[in-house]
Amino acid sequence: MNRRRFLGGASAGAALALAGCPATRDESSSDDVRPSEDTYVSDEGPVSRADFDREVNARDAGADSGGETPIDDLLSDHARSDRDELLVFPEGRYRLGSLSLEDAGRFGMVAADGATPTLVPDGPTDELGPALLQVIDAEAFVLDGFALDFRRQGYGGKLHVTTSGNLAVRNVGVRGRYPADASGFHLAVESEDATGLVENVSAPGGGPKGGKSIGAFVDRRHAGELTFRNCFFQNFPNNGLYASAPGGDGSLRGFGGVVRVLGGLYRNNNIANVRLGGRGAVARGVTIVVDEVPPYNELNARGLLFRNGGDHRVENCRIVLGEDAGDSLGAVVFNPDAGRVSIRDSNVELDRDEVPAVYAPRPSGKAPAETGPVFENVSIRGTAGGGRTVDVTGRDRTQLRNCRVVQSGDNRAGVRFARSDRCLLARTTIDVTGTPILNSRSSVNRRDVNVVGA
Repeated sequence: MNRRRFLGGASAGAALALAGCPATRDESSSDDVRPSEDTYVSDEGPVSRADFDREVNARDAGADSGGETPIDDLLSDHARSDRDELLVFPEGRYRLGSLSLEDAGRFGMVAADGATPTLVPDGPTDELGPALLQVIDAEAFVLDGFALDFRRQGYGGKLHVTTSGNLAVRNVGVRGRYPADASGFHLAVESEDATGLVENVSAPGGGPKGGKSIGAFVDRRHAGELTFRNCFFQNFPNNGLYASAPGGDGSLRGFGGVVRVLGGLYRNNNIANVRLGGRGAVARGVTIVVDEVPPYNELNARGLLFRNGGDHRVENCRIVLGEDAGDSLGAVVFNPDAGRVSIRDSNVELDRDEVPAVYAPRPSGKAPAETGPVFENVSIRGTAGGGRTVDVTGRDRTQLRNCRVVQSGDNRAGVRFARSDRCLLARTTIDVTGTPILNSRSSVNRRDVNVVGA
């Protein structure tokens, strides 16, 4: 086997096509993504630093490719801390129970050239528990080129991986839907000096209404750098990508790791399609679509949510909330403990009545010192009526530069500033049916603002 194949040579769209993800440029925007130097991810992926000593054909080592006998014992043996091995899986179906591997060494599971091996649960989740495979505190880990078959009702479980070194989960497609009490991927790179890559991972089936399934969750213990590139998560009731925990959620202290989301499609997930926090998070070239009511426990189908931390960047993203999106706090939403975010060169298409394009409530005492968002070259368009398009409270130095706000629905207000000082509206067009600019106890500097029809 050519070990560079799984590290860098696999097709960028393989897993998405495998699980039914649309691969068109308009829906994923991934073709336009050009990661900048601040992504710290080479073309070969971060795990290429781990020089595995051996490659072992899994079937030759005793794995049942017919799916009759579980491979748990085989994985336990080859993932020991004194091993440094890649298990290479030929085509076939491999049965896996609820397996936990702790203190593993450098370990990987990869597809043989031209193969797409399938992992199948050995039993239903109510018997095995919510985790299908846990790899805890590995020196390094890679999973590349697999299908996960969860089409049988009640069968499915999360992949839970934490590493002290580098991590890669690539070219993985989920077939079927997760059970109500099982999530998709739970990940953390626990060393500040290590990096992780989640690339071409597709889970379009999501989870059922009333459940708590999450597409991908980044553990609060994440301290390094983790990049999600060209992924597709859809129809999850409890966040598509939940990546704010490293900054600290509730009473739990986060370890401050960085998360970057490059390209990909996040569609019809509840709570948030993409949820970022911590320090210096980035979303670039991401498409978020909510065009129907997603599965939910409590409905709040937000597009992009910032939960804590600050100095985040959003670039070249597209966020769509259709008229059938369901109730939501907004397309771009700031939690009270979120700090400053810069949003540039992006588009928001909003047709859902009463839902704001931007909702930035008063910051809490946990928010960073700088909380005013900066919007530059951002277009907000659509047919939404009622409510306010941009709603900012208590966030000094909020800026809208070179922006366009167009909403054609009845009685739709434009931009509202409340209790926010030293704000800026510059070279911006506002075309709405209601009051274009609302100023409540705020100081706003206006430069070349074009209010259509005023």
